[in-house]
Amino acid sequence: MNVRGAFLLVLAVAASPALSAEQPQHIVLRKASSAARPPQSPSLCTSSEQVLFACTVGKRLLSVCGSKELSNTAGYIQYRFGRNPASIELEFPPTKTHPSGHFRYTFEGQGAKSALQELQFEQSGYRYTVSAFTSAFSDNDFGVEVMHPDGKKISLPCAALPVANEDMPALERLKLPSVIKASNEVHR
Repeated sequence: MNVRGAFLLVLAVAASPALSAEQPQHIVLRKASSAARPPQSPSLCTSSEQVLFACTVGKRLLSVCGSKELSNTAGYIQYRFGRNPASIELEFPPTKTHPSGHFRYTFEGQGAKSALQELQFEQSGYRYTVSAFTSAFSDNDFGVEVMHPDGKKISLPCAALPVANEDMPALERLKLPSVIKASNEVHR
């Protein structure tokens, strides 16, 4: 994706009626019910790929797709965002290459019954962080945060249901570098 595409994605987000000038620049991810989810969410992944993460953001789909065979030496993952498979607005990386050198991943177990998983990449000066917070005792949070080159953040929450993130732990075995955290960022 080129700079124009990243700019259009941010413009689409900024033009959203849910993001008015009266609201703060950093929006907290909306809570999703921890009720049972359907086994497969709509996604931009093909039938020959595994769905590592998928959810609906407004009228668009956010998907992290991977090859069926994925290890620290083989396979690929791609982040995809768009209305449907024929209308993908952002695909990163643009080619199906191994995730090392392109992505960062962090898994933080927060006690016996909760976890935070984050997958991060940078494109055209923007930093994208897909996050999945799951908890047995509270609501779950899913979404993507986009940090502009000037440091402003926009969080795009996933719709409450459906969300598929059951395969994100597969990223742990890839031994990717850790997610970059802002110095003022508060852990959940």
